[in-house]
Amino acid sequence: MGRRWEFRRVQQLRSNAVFEADGHAFAYKILLDVARGMTYLHKLTPVILHLDLKPANILVEKSVPPKGKITDFGLSRFARNSLPQPKVGTEKYMAPEVAQRKPYGPAADVFSFGRVIIWTITGELCPELISSTSFKGQEDACLFQTLDEVASSCLEEEPHMRPHFFQVYDRLPTPSTITTTTKIVPPPTTTKIVL
Repeated sequence: MGRRWEFRRVQQLRSNAVFEADGHAFAYKILLDVARGMTYLHKLTPVILHLDLKPANILVEKSVPPKGKITDFGLSRFARNSLPQPKVGTEKYMAPEVAQRKPYGPAADVFSFGRVIIWTITGELCPELISSTSFKGQEDACLFQTLDEVASSCLEEEPHMRPHFFQVYDRLPTPSTITTTTKIVPPPTTTKIVL
């Protein structure tokens, strides 16, 4: 008998109440799962680059706590050293070196993750919006400050200035340390996949 999984794309969830004030811990947990998954891919030998990390390629498993899953590896490839590469991915989330068809590596995925953080929290790709996003209590203020700092480091123009994914993951506190008042609420789902 197959296990029943229920998923929604992060992009679809953005319009739901789960991303309102009580959903910050939910959104954060999904970002943490994505960072953990990307850390795994980048620690493999050879390194696997996703190259199309964006909200539409992140699924959320309905569970308590919810789990974020990275999907769509159609553009992924092994990292190569210092060779010009083809332009791949989605422009809005693409690292500058990829857009300019310069050599790229794991830092390109880190840049895309910085864009995902901004979009997940604000619904826009404008980094300035994180500081103007409303939050409840000191715990959420600390969460937003942490996400702002992590996103800023991921969005450095120069690839060598960006952190590695394991550093990004290490900078993100565990969900139990970010808040004691915000509930992690699984989103309503409409898509069911039976495996």
